[in-house]
Amino acid sequence: MRKSAKLITALSVAGLIGIAGSAFTAASGIDQEQKIVGATSQSITGVNVDTVQYTVGAGDSTTGVTFHVTQDLAANPATVKATISNGTVSETATCDATPNVGGGTDLTCAFPAVTGVTSLNIVAS
Repeated sequence: MRKSAKLITALSVAGLIGIAGSAFTAASGIDQEQKIVGATSQSITGVNVDTVQYTVGAGDSTTGVTFHVTQDLAANPATVKATISNGTVSETATCDATPNVGGGTDLTCAFPAVTGVTSLNIVAS
């Protein structure tokens, strides 16, 4: 009995890990070419971020990131920078802020194209 309980527990944990890992990527058939979209890790300091969206073109090249922060950056000015990386190439951009009518601030960051982005780092200072 103990071996079967351990096996069931191990299989359950493996299934959860598989499900959690698949939540970081999404497939797209845009331009008749499959692209994997999303970062495998995100590091954010200084602000509360949600609604992260990537601008991805042909060949899985990322050229932009948009996101929303809950803070009103007009009332509390901050410089927000984002860095995307594929593990070899990194690009950093200072993001443009626009007040959101519903509260907080929307940010847009433009980068030279980086193929196969695996991480996003956002810093507000």
